Amino acid sequence: MNRREVLACGAMLGAASFFDRRSFAFVDSPLPMAKTTHGPIRGHVDNGITFFKGIPYGLDTAQTRFAAPKPPTQWSTPLDCFEWAPRAPQTVGARPETPVERAAAAARPGYHLPADEGPQSEDCLHLNIWTPKVRDGKKRPVMFYIHGGAFANGTVNAQLYDGTRLARRGDVVVVTVNHRLNSFGYVYLAELLPGQGFEDSGNAGQLDLVLALQWVRDNIAEFGGDPARVMIFGQSGGGAKCATLMAQPPARGLFSRVLTMSGQQVVGVQPEHANDRARVFLKGLGIDPTQPAAAAKALRSASMEDIQKATRAAGYFGDCSSLSSAAACSRARFAARSSTASSGSPARPLLRRVSSPPTTAPITRTMMMMAFNTGAIPSLGSSLPGRRSQPAVRRAQTRCRA
Repeated sequence: MNRREVLACGAMLGAASFFDRRSFAFVDSPLPMAKTTHGPIRGHVDNGITFFKGIPYGLDTAQTRFAAPKPPTQWSTPLDCFEWAPRAPQTVGARPETPVERAAAAARPGYHLPADEGPQSEDCLHLNIWTPKVRDGKKRPVMFYIHGGAFANGTVNAQLYDGTRLARRGDVVVVTVNHRLNSFGYVYLAELLPGQGFEDSGNAGQLDLVLALQWVRDNIAEFGGDPARVMIFGQSGGGAKCATLMAQPPARGLFSRVLTMSGQQVVGVQPEHANDRARVFLKGLGIDPTQPAAAAKALRSASMEDIQKATRAAGYFGDCSSLSSAAACSRARFAARSSTASSGSPARPLLRRVSSPPTTAPITRTMMMMAFNTGAIPSLGSSLPGRRSQPAVRRAQTRCRA
């Protein structure tokens, strides 16, 4: 075998490990253990990086539907956190889900991102962690990733978001998180159904992220991370959620850096427009909003599948912060930028990647894929007409460690 053949074989093996890490057995032992505020968990070690998948940070949201999340119940027996947990309910028809749909999508020409994995369920408040070492006394920077998909779809349950390489290259702790989406997380019911426990609807998905960040604050030291150096970062809808968190009083003090790609805006429709969308949503479920108590009972007893169908009928639950800002009049969960600035909120370094609409998805998706699967985000600007080179990752790594 000549040198070229050796290199070719090595490249094929590397590609195989990139696209399907599950095909390789875990050889490290014993299994790593960690203690959390809710109970002990057990993970795995892969290529020198310890990971825990599917850690519960919140209660099954079927029990808190259209309301603020609650912490999970305590457990005492070690919980195996080896695989992805369920992902949030998706908008029907937004992405290929069935084997037939996925086969049809795979047959189209061009590159295809790794498929989303795991069943859909309202029991979706789980996060994943990759760390070089647990309980080693180090205080590593923490990178908290929020996935894209507007406010309507998406998940971190994909090989695309495996944090092994990023954790190893940067000596950081990587956290990825699932949370409620579309109507489950952002339909605004506080005004249409007053007094029914929906005061935090319209912000439920954002409050999921706040709860996850509180979990990180309380637990990340066990995983070798520094709760005082948490950088939230995201792409597209995930970037917009980062920007939204910057203006949410409950998130104050839970992160110190922000990296947003193609999601810098904090803009939105007014509450009356959110009310109109909620009326269409309720109509799709056959629910009369003029009878608040009966409507609330019907909402809580409706099936997940019926809510998903009504979600699609109500339109696009994904115009960035529109649904979050709709709840501005409810419990002050969302602060306008002017009031936040005047409240003495500490400044947080913001790193931006701005992309014009025609090329937003390819640029930011490619950057994020490179971040997770090589451990660095390259500068893509120099290779694209009319764009400036922005070596965002070098700046992000430097500032995250500051």
